[in-house]
Order: sequence, then structure tokens, then C-alpha cells
Amino acid sequence: METRTPNTDTLLRNYYKSFIRPLFEYTSVCFDNITAQQAILLEKSQRKAAIACTRAYQRTPNRLLLKEIGWLTLEQRREKYTDCSA
Repeated sequence: METRTPNTDTLLRNYYKSFIRPLFEYTSVCFDNITAQQAILLEKSQRKAAIACTRAYQRTPNRLLLKEIGWLTLEQRREKYTDCSA
């Protein structure tokens, strides 16, 4: 019987979505009044995770990186959640 090992990229994306992204979402919604500098730090952290999951080059534009992986920016996610709760 042949065993299949999941793709490493798929495992990393699932790990991110299960364990890391919920923390980002919690912080982005709870701390909606964070400074621009703090928001940039959160976005940079998500970008590092996206680069790790896709094995993209460091210079890959953020919009292309997030489009490829199917993620929204944390700012977009924060707006999405704050609009729903209003």
C-alpha cells in the first residue's frame, strides 16, 4: 500500500490557517485602534508567513504573494470583521 505525504506547502498553509492566522485576526480586531507602525509590523509578520508557505522570493510584491496564496491583508480582514459587527 502506497502512503502519500502531503505537500510541504499545503502543510504550512494549513498550519498557518489553523494556528497563526487566528492570532492575527484576534489582534487585528481587538486592537482596531493600533498605530500605523503597529499595523505595519503585523502585516510584515503575515508577509513572512506567506513567504515561508509559498517559498517565494523576498522581493515578491505583497499583492502578488497574497493573491497567489489566497489571503487578504490584515487590514482588509479587520475591515471585514468590523463592518459585520456594526
